[in-house]
Amino acid sequence: MWPVYLGFRGGKGVATLCGAVVAIDPWLFVGGGAVWLLTLFLTRYVGLSSMMMGLSFPFLAAWHLRGEAGAREVVWGTAMLSALVFIRHRANIGRMLAGTEPKAGRRRIEG
Repeated sequence: MWPVYLGFRGGKGVATLCGAVVAIDPWLFVGGGAVWLLTLFLTRYVGLSSMMMGLSFPFLAAWHLRGEAGAREVVWGTAMLSALVFIRHRANIGRMLAGTEPKAGRRRIEG
């Protein structure tokens, strides 16, 4: 999220979270991807879709990995990374609440 080679500027942690989840269990990523697609279809907000996907990972991990060794650590790890994704999306949340966040598939009006 804060790479040295980009001057400590970077993304919002979604790709980092997804990469970690894929490495742990690809089926968790598939479930989160379904949540992302559904949220995008219903709201057209990419940022909200990313946050909901992140939020789904701990719940999906708790359900899918129940009883397996290390499941608790995966749930807590994905929850912490999801919280970081939410923190990094603060500006998007503010724009959504204000009604100024652009929606996917719509052109921005320059002016």
